[in-house]
Amino acid sequence: MNYAAFGTIVGHLLIEAFGGHHGYLAKAGFWTNGSREMFDRLSQCMVDQYNAYQIDGQNLNGTLALMHNIAYNGGVKVAYGAYKTDTNFKDLEMPGLNLTNQQIFFLGYSQLWCAKERSQSPKNYLAMDFHGSHMHRVIGALSNNVEFSKVFHCVQNKPMNPKTKCHVW
Repeated sequence: MNYAAFGTIVGHLLIEAFGGHHGYLAKAGFWTNGSREMFDRLSQCMVDQYNAYQIDGQNLNGTLALMHNIAYNGGVKVAYGAYKTDTNFKDLEMPGLNLTNQQIFFLGYSQLWCAKERSQSPKNYLAMDFHGSHMHRVIGALSNNVEFSKVFHCVQNKPMNPKTKCHVW
């Protein structure tokens, strides 16, 4: 679970630092016209995905939290990759918990965002929150994650395993 929580946060912060039109790579002049166009095309998938999510019957603004959503998606992907390649990691048995270690990783990611949100929070997410709701941080990132779909045997073309998965990094 440490990989899921700590690894995702570190991955998230690195992606935020280097990613996007305002990140280090763009400011340092590493973006070509082609890389900018590809970033915009891949980002639009995520904008469309998050635009379709709703809070209290109102659609989210997928552009508002785009850079953070890209970082949440990429962060969990990077953390899972590190977790899978750690040769010192040993499978743990957790009595009473009928989940694989890979499933526990994604459970740990979900728990990272487990919080009781204040009653006014949903409206804030719609209008001005650049991070997005905790629920959509989990649903968005995991529904785009191929490994999540595999380890939980998610049925194809369902909300947590859509045909089109958005990836930027």
